Amino acid sequence: LVAQCCRNPERALRINKKSQNIIDRINFLRRTMPNLELPNFSDNQVLFSIICIGKKSHSELAASDLATELMGQLTWKQRQALEKEAPFKIKLPSGRSIQMLYPPEQPPILAARIQQLFGLHQAPILAGEKVMVHLLAPNGRPQQQTRDLESFWKNTYPEVRKELRGRYPKHKWPANPHQDIN
Repeated sequence: LVAQCCRNPERALRINKKSQNIIDRINFLRRTMPNLELPNFSDNQVLFSIICIGKKSHSELAASDLATELMGQLTWKQRQALEKEAPFKIKLPSGRSIQMLYPPEQPPILAARIQQLFGLHQAPILAGEKVMVHLLAPNGRPQQQTRDLESFWKNTYPEVRKELRGRYPKHKWPANPHQDIN
């Protein structure tokens, strides 16, 4: 079955969002924390050798829970590091939890509306790497990208605030985004 899967990976791999998120998070940690010795799920041969164990057909493979199988390949220490250093979501001062993105060979991305980031003084650090923060307008469109959130609040936010206050008057636009966040 492994050989068949390698010949036709699109048919064999039905990677859903949850499974892809786990693979992306593991790849991020492989790059930033090589001492964890995480499996290389980017290599189809490795991936298929893991997910095909005990299965005899493509239908059995399709019926399996890939996310559970991937997590099952990690040690307790690796799972702990994955949850701490490459979490699925990050809780913001606004109380909302936002899903993180882990693009290949780039810093993790936190994309949130500016109001949700009020009270967050600096970009989070995951596995020793500053997160790229995508600050979105109330309509969800990007306004700014930065890894230096402190500088954004100090230097850029006053101009962004001025512009967005005119376009979105019903939203709260405090002069100091670290006070009165609720």
